[in-house]
Amino acid sequence: MLVIVQARMSSRRVPGKVLRKIAGRPILQWTLERVQRAKSVSNLVVATSVLSEDDPIERLCRKLSVKCFRGDLNDVRSRYIEVLRNEQSSECVRICADSPLIDPALIDQGVSIALKGSFDLVTNVLTRSFPVGQSVEVVSTQALLKMAENAIEPEDKEHVTTGFYKENTNYNIRTFSHNRNLGHIQLAVDTEQDIKNISQIVELVDAMAAGWEELVVQSQSISLR
Repeated sequence: MLVIVQARMSSRRVPGKVLRKIAGRPILQWTLERVQRAKSVSNLVVATSVLSEDDPIERLCRKLSVKCFRGDLNDVRSRYIEVLRNEQSSECVRICADSPLIDPALIDQGVSIALKGSFDLVTNVLTRSFPVGQSVEVVSTQALLKMAENAIEPEDKEHVTTGFYKENTNYNIRTFSHNRNLGHIQLAVDTEQDIKNISQIVELVDAMAAGWEELVVQSQSISLR
């Protein structure tokens, strides 16, 4: 399965966050290495922009021997479509670069569901029960092209899959969820505090191998200090 990780340096809240370091590794590297641990992943591409400020992202990809595609900064959806065409893939997993603790088992779970049916989107986001930073979306290329014809708002281009959720009755969407609602727990990087919190978490566990549930336990222990 193809995984596309979207990345940019121009984060509004924490500029350059995808290359900020946690335990000596850039956040993007954490994300890529965790993704590569998923058994279902056979192809991995980072989709960034053509702006010079994103040159360091391409350099890191080169260092890690990961493919890098560069396209429009604001039209992230077009980047996905071009990568899907370049890789001649009928579907992909969408992952955001600011998810350094993404659980490879969740990627495998989403892919397993996708391969068993003919879905436009397999997602654990529509009904959020997993922590923020554990989002997995398996997107059909054909459905993405169809959605791109109709969803023309700027946010639809920036966030790739919002068109599916707005018009969810028009698409064959399969959700998967956890039996507890843990959507309030933050395991992504949106703020400086998130970087500090995740840095503490990875000091407490074998963070490259730890599953999301173990990471949640450590996150909660930190919040109680």
